[in-house]
Amino acid sequence: MQESFELAQSSTERVLRRRTLKVARKHNEQKQRWEETEETKEESSTAETKITGENED
Repeated sequence: MQESFELAQSSTERVLRRRTLKVARKHNEQKQRWEETEETKEESSTAETKITGENED
């Protein structure tokens, strides 16, 4: 009885750990995409500023 409980508990812990890692990995991927998007926005904003600055002179 105790062995089956421990087996079920360890199985449940493995599943939870796997799910947690999967969610964490997905979160990190989304965060990385967001950061890349922000960097792209900053680069295009900088490019626009340079173009605008050249046009004002």
